[in-house]
Amino acid sequence: MKNSADFELYDKIKKYRRSILKTSVSVMFIACMLVYACACYYSGVNAFHKEAQLCSAINAEADQNVAAFMKKMEDTAKLIMGNEDYAKYDPTDTSKSEFAVLNEENALTERLIELSTLGNYTVFGFLSIN
Repeated sequence: MKNSADFELYDKIKKYRRSILKTSVSVMFIACMLVYACACYYSGVNAFHKEAQLCSAINAEADQNVAAFMKKMEDTAKLIMGNEDYAKYDPTDTSKSEFAVLNEENALTERLIELSTLGNYTVFGFLSIN
């Protein structure tokens, strides 16, 4: 009987160890999942704040760039419109010959190139009376 009692006790201890092992593995798995979830949450929050900061910086820089571009365009318009020959330019005027119109356009284009406003990215437009 001693052997069977010892075997039963050994079996109970073995089952108890297994249950302790299963419980501790489950607790460790749940703890790891919680740590992972918290890390994901905080990294997402930090990424959101960093993205918001970068967007506001880009918006501020774009605002400054647009303001500087518009200031340069206003200054150029003042210089161009200050010359009466350029201000009176009308490409739809039929009283002038085609050669005269082309010469005026070339002179105006050369002036705009001198003012560094006509390039690959900038087109300076005029609104005529028509």
